Amino acid sequence: MGAGSAGGADALVTAAARAGGTGGWDKAAGANSARGEAGRDFTEAEVWPFRGVHAPAAVVPDDDVARLALLPLRYGHRPGAGLASPAVGLAAEMLAARRRHPNMVVFLAADAGEGQAVLEAARRAVAWRSVVEDGEHGHSDLDDHGRQLAAEALRGAADTLGLRARRAWRWLLVPGQVAAGPVRWEEVPVAGEEDPVAGAARTATADEAVVVRWSAVPLRLELERWFWREAPHVSVEHMWACLTRYLYLPRVRAWPVLAEAIAAGVAEGAFGYAESALAAGGYAGLRLCAAGVVPQRVGPAVLVRAETAREQLQTRTGLEDAQAGKGRQQLQTAGAALGGAGAGLGVEGSGTSGAGSVVRGSGGRPLRFHGRLTLRPGREAADTAAVAQEVLQHLAALIGANVAVTLEIDARVPEGLPEDVVRVVRENAAALKFDAVEWEEG
Repeated sequence: MGAGSAGGADALVTAAARAGGTGGWDKAAGANSARGEAGRDFTEAEVWPFRGVHAPAAVVPDDDVARLALLPLRYGHRPGAGLASPAVGLAAEMLAARRRHPNMVVFLAADAGEGQAVLEAARRAVAWRSVVEDGEHGHSDLDDHGRQLAAEALRGAADTLGLRARRAWRWLLVPGQVAAGPVRWEEVPVAGEEDPVAGAARTATADEAVVVRWSAVPLRLELERWFWREAPHVSVEHMWACLTRYLYLPRVRAWPVLAEAIAAGVAEGAFGYAESALAAGGYAGLRLCAAGVVPQRVGPAVLVRAETAREQLQTRTGLEDAQAGKGRQQLQTAGAALGGAGAGLGVEGSGTSGAGSVVRGSGGRPLRFHGRLTLRPGREAADTAAVAQEVLQHLAALIGANVAVTLEIDARVPEGLPEDVVRVVRENAAALKFDAVEWEEG
């Protein structure tokens, strides 16, 4: 409700009069309530960085997004009292209630010393509301002037209640741990006269009680400290589950924050990202110092130590270079046997089968050979090897020959290419240094 709106005061004043039993929250006035007049628990839409704001605390969803739980007025917080504080005691009970994602909740509590003032203001507002309602329904002897005075008094009482409530809910309670030790409660004051929910959201962001933006360096430090102890890689799915569960880890607002940090870390070379860890050792689809990585929240994807990723990539590059050098040596040997020949090889592929076209010089001898061959599905590697042995080596061995080979791929999928296939093909084509890649959308 607006601070001076009598029409929107019902749930607010009733909740405050009941000392914050079991119900909803009027955000604009900043008061916690047990239950609104309709008897419905309150869940508010996203208030950055929280995906939801909830009262009573017992109705907070157990999922993997950051949420703010509003503790009832009667569970006021006494700074420095630890578990003896009613607010901390209730919040601790919540975390112990077998939640799957306890690290995604922080709590907003009223100050124990302000509760009585809120209750007195609420009782006064309730009394004036009763007078106004009786006058509106003809259950009192008030004339028009008396009803007008009662309505003004109710507005004033509602304003006072709203102010008292905003001053009362001023403690952000943040659970944490040191390693696997006991839960520690950080009590952060929410300053200002603003709506307590907005104040709590601002405080949580500034103090990083909820991480809304994560860079590669702190992410790598967490990986080094907790996740790479037994192996040089960790499942992305497992890491995210741990972040939402264990109180000694950072409280990350939601999955996209981690995904962006992973993508940045891979691009900067802080760590590698692979589609999976292979049983025989090594990694499939390994990326390091590569932009455009789209981390997968569920599945076998892993984050790999930069040193381990670099070692695999260097080994693979060395093997590819050795294989390429061996092929060049074979061609040079064949050319030298005929007095020396050079050959340039590139890759593209497809076409129609046949012996190719012939361009003849003035002496009647062919000057150029150009041929196309459609490779058989499932036999592309064998067909390519046969062409290299039966055709290319004869041409490359000729003195002065300049041989270029291109491989062209034309794949058409009526139903459209799945996103995961597009990603893999794009990444592999870039790794293989394709000269050109085109995607055609329908």
